[in-house]
Amino acid sequence: AFLLTMSGRANPAAVAQLYTKALELDPTIGVAHYNRAAYYQELGEKQKALEDYKAAIALGFTKADVYVGLAGAYRDLGQNEAALKNFAKALALDPGHAFAHNNRGALYLRNKEYDKAIADFNAALNTSTFAMAYMNRGDAYAGKKDYQKALADYKTAEGIIPDGPDVYARRGKVYLKMGENAKAIADAETALGMDQRDPTALDVLATAAWRSGDQLRAEDAFKRYAAASPAEAYPYVNLAIIYDNQKRADLAVEALAKAVKLAPQRTDLKEKLAKMQAGSGDVKASESNLSDLISGGGKEPRLYYYRARTRFEAEDYKGAEADLKEVLKITPDSPDTMISLSLVFLRTGRRSEGLELASSVIDTKPKKRKSLGVI
Repeated sequence: AFLLTMSGRANPAAVAQLYTKALELDPTIGVAHYNRAAYYQELGEKQKALEDYKAAIALGFTKADVYVGLAGAYRDLGQNEAALKNFAKALALDPGHAFAHNNRGALYLRNKEYDKAIADFNAALNTSTFAMAYMNRGDAYAGKKDYQKALADYKTAEGIIPDGPDVYARRGKVYLKMGENAKAIADAETALGMDQRDPTALDVLATAAWRSGDQLRAEDAFKRYAAASPAEAYPYVNLAIIYDNQKRADLAVEALAKAVKLAPQRTDLKEKLAKMQAGSGDVKASESNLSDLISGGGKEPRLYYYRARTRFEAEDYKGAEADLKEVLKITPDSPDTMISLSLVFLRTGRRSEGLELASSVIDTKPKKRKSLGVI
């Protein structure tokens, strides 16, 4: 009884621990490695799952199911070629293995190889009728913009699992692509009635509401999405867009700052954040983020130009001058940059230099700019 949760499902961590104890007594039980691997996958222990599947095979447990599991482990680790090789091994052992076809098709679907995906889903459905294959094939048809076939597959899946939120969330995404916002909202609400935290349904609801002009509903849905998926930057990015559109600058900056923290590799988000911070008057924070981007290898002239503007606002004229000169090394005929630099000269008491540079924007004499030490 201790293996069961309140919902009656087996507790994967507890079951995995039982297999661990069994393997401590006899590590040569191939099926135990295989079974534990499946629970590790459910727990998100990707590398452990991979090692257990390999151990099962090494011990002679070489059924098609093991290679399907191993392929899934490679897929979860982002090793797609290894995954495809092991799906092929599974299908060589059992050409009619429905889950091997379905799961390989899902990998093709992820890679936007829609025709290959559909062929695999067809093969899966030739041997077994299950909702996931219909939903996946529907997604593949949607990728090909064959929306009527997609809707037909979702309808079939709905008949098999009418209480499954996934089918309504997926169909809602297709309605979004078709511009059918009301139908998308209806499907999203149906899915959320079954699972209030379904991220796909929340995304569909928020996007359809936004497109319908209902910003408050979109905001609420993205807030719920953020609460349901706290490790994802996506809902915060969209909340920032909503707040910016509503002229709620402080909330927009706060939301985008959360997105940047969750996705530090997204330099585009940090650049947007820097612009928002500058626009809301927080020039120090803006300069700090722009400096991070530049020190991280971002040498685009616009980054130097934006930082120069924040430094100018902060009355750091020396820093602004240095940044503007960096821009002019890359784009020597940038009129905006030359005008900005002429203003720096004027602010620092170099009136003749400022006026001369400003005039060069009109007559564009490179020699004159060179004499000023600009290029």
